[in-house]
Amino acid sequence: MRALGCIVVVALAPGCWPDFPDSRFHLDASVYGDGAVDVGVVDGSGGDAARDKGPSIEGPGPADLRPDFSGTCTPGQFIACAGAKSLEKCNATGDGLVTVSCIPFECNPVHGYCNECNIGQPPKCVKDALETCSAEGLLKTTPCGPLGCKAGECCTDTDGDTYLSCADDCNDNDKLVNPAQTGFFPTASDNSFDYNCDTVEEQEFPSVASCAKGGGGCTGAGWTATVPACGQSGSFADCVDQGGSCVQQAPTTKVQRCR
Repeated sequence: MRALGCIVVVALAPGCWPDFPDSRFHLDASVYGDGAVDVGVVDGSGGDAARDKGPSIEGPGPADLRPDFSGTCTPGQFIACAGAKSLEKCNATGDGLVTVSCIPFECNPVHGYCNECNIGQPPKCVKDALETCSAEGLLKTTPCGPLGCKAGECCTDTDGDTYLSCADDCNDNDKLVNPAQTGFFPTASDNSFDYNCDTVEEQEFPSVASCAKGGGGCTGAGWTATVPACGQSGSFADCVDQGGSCVQQAPTTKVQRCR
């Protein structure tokens, strides 16, 4: 009759505990399904044995620590490393995410881009191609064409003035702008009056009027008051010879031209 008592009190009667060879509480998958999870082994060490059935539960990895996406973001903004060799960034319209592969390189979570190159490094010429570092930290190579590459840029002659952008043409969109220019102009070209590409905006008349004889005639034409900036108007006076003396003519309004 004692054996029958063991069947009734199973887990409560201390004397019956040795009847369970594994000393294990286990949910039989054949009865409860494949999702059954072991509750562990009581082995006196305080630890649980590895699970035999059911889904594993792991702690969050680096990709799981990305911030929640609220539905809006700044276009191009780095969001997080999506694993070791890819990254997530905000799309061009700011309403979703795109994944960029870094393979074979890895995503740098501190700087927020792939670690193939430094996005702050300047472009460089590799033979006849231009090599740049993209906003995602990946090298991009662009063929430059027949004019080649020089000084970290592809050479062009867009304005057709025979001067190259990579050499000495400081504005390849305007044929009036080139190193051989000797004229002065009243308006800027692409926000600059440096028409001769010497890095200086040279005024045609940089001084106030001061008439004097010189060079077989009169010199010293200039402004009657403050010298205006390039493209600005002011009161201007020429110098003429009257009875052997150089005197100012009546002033007129003039625009300061530059090159």
